[in-house]
Amino acid sequence: LGRPYTDVPDPFGCCDSYGDHFTELLRRDMERLGVEVDFRSNTALYEVGAFDDVIRHVLANQDRAREVLARYQDQIDEEYVPFFAICEDCGQLTETITGVDLEADTVSYRCTDVETGGDTIEGCGHEGTTALRNGKLPWRFEWPAQWGILDVDHEPFGKDHAEGSWPSGVDIARNVLDVVPPVPMVYEWFTLEGEALSSSGGHVVTVDEVLDILEPAVLRYFFSKAPLKQRDFSIERIDQLVDEFDEFERVYFDEVDAPERERVRAERAYPMVVEAVREERVRIPYTFAAVLGMTDDPDLREEIARREGHIPDDAPECAVEHALARVERARNWARRTGNEFDYELKRSAMPDVSFDEATEQALDDLAEFVAEGHDGEAIQGEIYETAKRHDIEVADFFAAGYQLFFDDDTSSDPRWTGLTPRRSASRPRGSWGSTTRSRGSSPFPRGRGPSAHRLVPLPTLRTGDRTARRSRYTGPCAARPRRCRSSGTEPDLSPSARGR
Repeated sequence: LGRPYTDVPDPFGCCDSYGDHFTELLRRDMERLGVEVDFRSNTALYEVGAFDDVIRHVLANQDRAREVLARYQDQIDEEYVPFFAICEDCGQLTETITGVDLEADTVSYRCTDVETGGDTIEGCGHEGTTALRNGKLPWRFEWPAQWGILDVDHEPFGKDHAEGSWPSGVDIARNVLDVVPPVPMVYEWFTLEGEALSSSGGHVVTVDEVLDILEPAVLRYFFSKAPLKQRDFSIERIDQLVDEFDEFERVYFDEVDAPERERVRAERAYPMVVEAVREERVRIPYTFAAVLGMTDDPDLREEIARREGHIPDDAPECAVEHALARVERARNWARRTGNEFDYELKRSAMPDVSFDEATEQALDDLAEFVAEGHDGEAIQGEIYETAKRHDIEVADFFAAGYQLFFDDDTSSDPRWTGLTPRRSASRPRGSWGSTTRSRGSSPFPRGRGPSAHRLVPLPTLRTGDRTARRSRYTGPCAARPRRCRSSGTEPDLSPSARGR
């Protein structure tokens, strides 16, 4: 832009400047994530004189500064002065410094054109003298200057800075500024759905959007994963990320076997990604939670989850509440992606439809079989056996299912037998109802045959192949009244204590 972002008006009209606007967005996102950040403004640091000594040092050692900078940047000649002045006439940054007076702490300048990002920003031609505080260091000097001013001892940065920016910063810190460089950490880039993030191309996702479908702890877990390796953030496969987090949590609490390396990682990282370490927790599998979102009734959600064994009888109320909070986010994910978990409860009683006598008897027989509590595998096989016993075409039997469950009397495609091709199903015992897809006539991708699915009459839900284990409440208050620890001494959750 050719000028400090804090001097550019906020185009949205809600903050003091363009820079302040995006700082405020970042501040809000960090608060939602529960990440404590101490924000420091470069503009404010310049204004209060925090950079004064560094600027004087650089301008007093221009020859050395030019020599070092020339190793990394072209067109550094004897006339180059490592300082930008802000034109008092037009507000543009200009690098044409015509004089330096360190005794008066001023520089003289001429406002000339500036080449940036392949574009030319025209200067107004004004000539004047201004204070050192009405300007700034070039970024290759400003970055290492911050290390000394802010006492930085650890500097993470993306790999795009590893070959140019970082080496020049270290060189300038040591050989111009006499500053000890911090310990670096180069991290890999993130991709979104396998493609590079691009703000200009609109291929981005905001923290607000992510937290509509993920708990903050899961997003923090994502950032804790292998920072030295490239990671892809996939909204389509967000259920897999949640499954990973749930397993990561079980590793921390010694509830599953895991390699020593994974245990060490969990011991170090888990306390940093959760708001508080609590053994009294319940996690409902994410895709199960998505389908629970087919009803807005919180009591029905809890009832179904308890029937499926995802909420233990002895779980305290706070753990139950926290577990069910996942439902809204999972439902948002299902609706956003329009995937096979995107269901909506339309009714709790059978519709007024009629079938021939053979079909009616077959449906009655199948209903009795389901009511006996058989699992999804058994129900899947029974569908075919029932149709065969009553001499009904399988396609016609599935068409009847569409009428009952999906308000669709046009499809004879035998694919109403489940909510997902990726997971098995089981049905809690209880009354029958039906579900309606919010999009399309079939909940499954075309080309998927019935053998890949399972029968799921409402409220049939699956436990999941990847998350087959039931949620367990193993907290310290399992044998005590249902309550949550809100004050007093926190339990000792160290590995040795948990071993005891």
